[in-house]
Amino acid sequence: MKLIDLNTIPSSITIVVANALSVSPAFAVECYETVTTTAFLTENLHCELTSENPYAIIVSGPSGNLQIQGDGGITCTGNSDMEDQFGLLIEGTGRQVRGGIIENCPGGILVSGSGSHSILNMEIKNYYLDDGIKINSDNNIIKGNTITGNPLYSGDDGIDSNGNYNLITHNTIKYAGDEGILIDGEDSTVLHNYISYSGDDGIDLDGTRGVVSFNTSEHNSGDGILIDTNNASVSQNTANYNGAEGIEIADDSSNNIVRGNTANSNQTVGILIEETSSESNIIRGNTALGNMNYDLSSPGADPTCLNLANEWGNNTAESSEPACLRFLP
Repeated sequence: MKLIDLNTIPSSITIVVANALSVSPAFAVECYETVTTTAFLTENLHCELTSENPYAIIVSGPSGNLQIQGDGGITCTGNSDMEDQFGLLIEGTGRQVRGGIIENCPGGILVSGSGSHSILNMEIKNYYLDDGIKINSDNNIIKGNTITGNPLYSGDDGIDSNGNYNLITHNTIKYAGDEGILIDGEDSTVLHNYISYSGDDGIDLDGTRGVVSFNTSEHNSGDGILIDTNNASVSQNTANYNGAEGIEIADDSSNNIVRGNTANSNQTVGILIEETSSESNIIRGNTALGNMNYDLSSPGADPTCLNLANEWGNNTAESSEPACLRFLP
């Protein structure tokens, strides 16, 4: 074979040849490996999770990213009965995982480390014990994912966010065993998600200063949206056909804004303030119609609506408790 002397060809061609020689093949991902560079997964891995190997794949820093393409994905085998086992563990800082399917795992993705990760356009289905996506870090983006629990098993939350400043947007979540989306961290934003058929509430907002807007939460066993925190904004959502309230302000939650939402045809109340200890909430410009008990309800509130602890007004409703709530301008 004749060797090419790079000194005898033009420099422009030398650059092209040198670049071609420097390209390395995509990192071949196998079960239980830790990805520390950019990797492409194009096949379906079948991984059995155990106490020794609780994660099918780990994506780590400082430059680990995983792109799942074509028919690529992770299928967990066996029937683990242990929590804290996931198809993917994301750790470090600023990692990205995109595309593909994770199925039949106890939990789908565990997001940990320092945060600032992105989980994009993935399909997680048939998780049966833990959460579809569990977030234990801050400043993450969870966008465009489809998360489907197994109706035959309990599972847990579709997305469980324990960190702060997380953005959860444009996801579709069905058949979560507990909450569709649970927000325990502070200053998080939930936008443009579709949640249905959760075993409990569609969206459970427990973290302070959260923003929940433009979501649809319907056909859940519990509330469409539960607000159990302070200083949150819940606006422009649709919470219809749920097994309990459409939107509920629970316990002594205060200083929340509930504006411009639709809460129709729920099995108990459209919009409810549960406790008389809740104060300074604003409930204005909402539509609540056709709910089983009342469209609007604040049990124990002043029956004349002259000395209310919360601001109600300009809501469209046909029934309320007390009756004057629906007439407030």
